[in-house]
Amino acid sequence: MKLAQELNMIGIDVAKNKLDIALDDARTITVSNDEKGFNALLKAVENPCQTCFVMEATGGYEQPLAHFLLAKNLSVSVVNPKRVRDYANAMGAYAKNDRIDAQMIRHYSQSAHAKNRLTLRKPSTRTAQKLEALLRRRNQLVDQRAAEKQHLEAAYDKSAVCCMDAGGRAMQEQLPNRRRKVSSTAASRTWWILIWRNSLIESIMTG
Repeated sequence: MKLAQELNMIGIDVAKNKLDIALDDARTITVSNDEKGFNALLKAVENPCQTCFVMEATGGYEQPLAHFLLAKNLSVSVVNPKRVRDYANAMGAYAKNDRIDAQMIRHYSQSAHAKNRLTLRKPSTRTAQKLEALLRRRNQLVDQRAAEKQHLEAAYDKSAVCCMDAGGRAMQEQLPNRRRKVSSTAASRTWWILIWRNSLIESIMTG
């Protein structure tokens, strides 16, 4: 969904336990990455309904905040971190810390908005959120299994090989269970394919 109105951009750098939030060029605040922090964020924003809350995709740490804001019918955009890094490099902004990153996300979103390239996240159902979490965990297991396989091929100590081999088998045993849960969750709604289609379109639009 493209932005249909002028919105004030707020950049949010998301970490596991905290959020650094660029409210404007002069103000950056830090709150906890939990519901208490989310409410503190809303209190710091003068007009939430005229604000777009922009954050990077961070492997899931951004999801609780995004869902919290969407549940309140607020505008949310989750952007590709590579796009933000490329923008920062083009601007010659090489210094990095969490507050600088929040400002850079804000500036990037302003630029993308001006070019009509900023996409809003759509609200999702609980089923869609569960499916997303299951798929994310399954992908993590696949990546971990591939990494363990590489380590196993490079290992020469017998005890290390046995340990890694056991770990690899444990991850392998989890995958069929994850696949069943994904299939069961997806099958519970006949329109799950639409979720995939919209997610794919959103990922293409946001790069």
